[in-house]
Amino acid sequence: ARRVARALVQQLGEKIDRVRDCAATVLHALLSQREPRVPHLPERDLLEDCFLGPDGGWAAAAAADAGAAGGLFPRLVRLLDAEVYRTPVLAGLTVTVGGITESLVRQSWGALQAHM
Repeated sequence: ARRVARALVQQLGEKIDRVRDCAATVLHALLSQREPRVPHLPERDLLEDCFLGPDGGWAAAAAADAGAAGGLFPRLVRLLDAEVYRTPVLAGLTVTVGGITESLVRQSWGALQAHM
């Protein structure tokens, strides 16, 4: 579960909308599964706080529209506080911050700056 969660978190920071969308859909399914609850997700409470709304819905963006990076990146950078997710978050965002798509660069860099 640790490797899967870290890989999904990294993909949430990627510059390609479809990759972020797929990662968001899978992470939402893992976090919202209640019976049986998916065991051994590192920092599960932090993940739920960042990405699930009070009703269990995908708070960063609707799972079907997770490509909306403006709502996703500020939540994603909160995972930098958890050592287990620091490297995957930075790995995902590094490519996006250094990208050529102006809107993604602005959103990802802005989220990183605000968090720091």
